[in-house]
Formats: sequence, structure tokens, C-alpha cells
Amino acid sequence: MGSGATSYSYEVLPATAPAAPILTSPEAGASVDQTLALTFGWDHQSSFAQTGRRVRLTTGATIRWIDGAGALQTTEQSVATASTTATLNAAALTAGAAYTWAVATQDANGWSAYSAERALNPIAPPTVSSVTVSSPAGDLSPAVTWAATAGSGVLTAHQVWICAAADTDPTVAPLWTSGVLANTVSPDTAPATVAWTNGASLKAWVRVWQTGGVYRTLSSAAFTVSWTPPATPTITASSATTPPTVSVSGLTAGNVVEVEQRLDGINWTPLTTRVAAGTSIAGIPSPLAATGSTVSFRARQATTVDGVLMQSAWSSVASITATPSGCYVVDDTDRSVYLVAHFYTLGDTEIVQSISVTYGLGASAARVDRTPEAGERGSVVWVTDTATDRDALLAWLDAHAVFWIVFPPEDGLATPAKRVARTSPRSWERLAQVAIPHRLIPMSWVEQP
Repeated sequence: MGSGATSYSYEVLPATAPAAPILTSPEAGASVDQTLALTFGWDHQSSFAQTGRRVRLTTGATIRWIDGAGALQTTEQSVATASTTATLNAAALTAGAAYTWAVATQDANGWSAYSAERALNPIAPPTVSSVTVSSPAGDLSPAVTWAATAGSGVLTAHQVWICAAADTDPTVAPLWTSGVLANTVSPDTAPATVAWTNGASLKAWVRVWQTGGVYRTLSSAAFTVSWTPPATPTITASSATTPPTVSVSGLTAGNVVEVEQRLDGINWTPLTTRVAAGTSIAGIPSPLAATGSTVSFRARQATTVDGVLMQSAWSSVASITATPSGCYVVDDTDRSVYLVAHFYTLGDTEIVQSISVTYGLGASAARVDRTPEAGERGSVVWVTDTATDRDALLAWLDAHAVFWIVFPPEDGLATPAKRVARTSPRSWERLAQVAIPHRLIPMSWVEQP
């Protein structure tokens, strides 16, 4: 060869057939439902794409192959396909017979040997013969009764679902499920606390498992969970009193009555919740409502059905415009509960905010950092006319960690009420050093969200 020439040598190897495939599903020794179609899966073992498959099933001395249509044939079936699964038609195997299965695959280099045999046990499934539901009106705990028998072995577990009647798969969005229970005890009772819709059409589903994990599912006929809701009450409001009041009628004794108020024209907030002693509740005060603007009220009542509180619709809205008047401290939990109070002095109010000023080494100006504003804070000195008034106000401040202050109007205009927490210890002093009962009660406060 001449100088600078390059030579190459090559070894030509014979084409190699793929290795035997690795079986993936069903698992070795799996029990499968003989009445359902069965899918076999494997991994092709070659760098070349699979072009064909042979799936063989053996029971005793009988050997069969799965053809391209999913049927069993007595002769070896070579099916041209790149798919690494094959589906056998339902009921093609004999329940209770012991089978093994194996797969061979083909690629551009030929056919592999058959894989190792894997055991398979087709069995008859359980039978769920009936699912019935007992759900009388006013009962929020429907009882699901069912009956089932094992097709092979014994029943081992069950699960119950209650779903909307239109649902076709109980596992997707059930209203309630028992979860898988390792027993075969019937009936199963749903709790009354499920978020039922009154009169909605429902169905119950029952799934039972037997030895080997094979299961069957059956649904009930449609049923309802229903109850008679309490009547919608009527509410009226009056600004003729100080503070304004509301009255609720059309109640049933023993029912829980909720009253809400809309102070800002947008958001509903609780006024009070009470138990009706009769058919009406009159004169419920609303010390936060004297704003000089339109304030609205609504009410509803609730009764206990099967241990669960069921509510009526909200009443029509009653609205008033009450002239700002008076000064009160108001309970934050029940905002119809209040105490008349009087200012002696009202201190300055300031925004709650942390502001820091720092001077860095060599800096030519100060650095000012501010946190976000977080409401207001201030101080007030209350004055009481009698020892009884003093004791009542001190007791109020002791009992209420958070409460409202309704400030007296300024030039006839309302001052927004504040939801506050007391930030100073309770204390008091004489108005003058003489034998009179007046006491001054100083207090600092900070606004609460």
C-alpha cells in the first residue's frame, strides 16, 4: 500500500433472533375472572422492533394459541403486530382449570424462543344478586342491604358507594363510601352527616371480592334521601328605638334562628343566633346598625333531622336607615349583646406601623424602613355614674378579649365602629377626691381584623 493509506477490517456476524420475551401481566399464579376478556403483556427483548407475536396457553395436555381476533386456536398462531399485548376473548378459558402461558416474539431477525411458562388460574367470579336501600323520609342514614355468593373460594371483602343516580362509575365522585371492609356483613349504613341534597336521585353500589381478588359490582335502583325543611321565617326591622331592633316571626319553638346584618351594603355578617322559645322573637337589638346609612337584615331557622341541623331558606331582606346615636361596647360573638358606655376623654388614634431609621457606616442619609400598616390603635377613658355601672364595665372588659366599640356621632355623623382588643390592664380612679361614686376607667386598644 502506498504511504498514508488507511485500511479497515470488518467482521460480518450472522443475524441473531430476539431473546425470549419477559412476561409482565398477569402476574405469576394470578387468579383472573373467567367471564371477562383477559389481556396478556410482555417486553420484547431485542434492539429491533417487534413485528409479530405468538401467545400459547396450556392446560394439562391441551395447547391453544390466541389468534388476532382474540380467539383460541388449535394450531400455532403467528400474528403480525408491534403490540406487546394480546387480548383473549371473555369466557375463552375454563373456570377452575390450571393454565400456563408463554409468548414468543418476532423481529427482522426471526422468531425468539418461547418465554418461560407462567401459571394462570381462571375462576368463576362472585355474584351480587341484589342491592336494596332503605331510606324513609326524614331519615338521613340510608341503609344498603345486599346479597352475594362466591363463584370460587369464599367472599373476603366488600365496599359500598352512594352516588348520584346518573353516575356510571362509583369510584369517581361518590357522596359517601364505606371504604374496603374485610367482611361480608350487610347492611351498611351511611352517616347522617353526608352532604345530601334534599330529594336528589341517588344509587347505591356494592362491590364484593372473593378468594384470589376477583370481584363483581352491582348498583341499586334509584332512591332519595329527603326531609321536610323548616319554613322560611319573616323578618322586620325598626329604627324607632335606640339601638335599632329586628323581629323574626314564623318560627317553630326549639328551632335555631340565625340573624345576619349587612352593614356595608355588601357583606353579610352575623348578628345573633338564638333558640326560638315560641313562634317569634321580638326586639333583637343591633347596636352596630346605627350608621346613618341603609342597613339590611335577614334570618333563617334550622331544625334537627336525624341529628343533623337542616336550615330553611333565608328570609326576604328588611332594611332601615337609623340615625347615629349612643355609645356602646358590643359582644363580638353575639352582636346583639351590648353595654351602654360613656366617654370621659378619647385619646389620639394612630396607625399601627413599625418604622425604623438606621444610619449605615459612612452613609450620607438615613435609611427609613416601614412595615405594612396594620389597622389603628388608641386610648379612651370611660366614665361611669355609679358603682354598679363601674363594676359592670370592668366585668365586661375582663370577659371580652375582643369586642366592638360603637363611638358616639360627631356633628350628627356616624363614626365607624371598631373591632378592638384591650391592650392595657383594667384600672380605675375617682373623678374627684370626694365621696361620690363616679370612676374613670382608662383603656388602651388596638384594632382587630
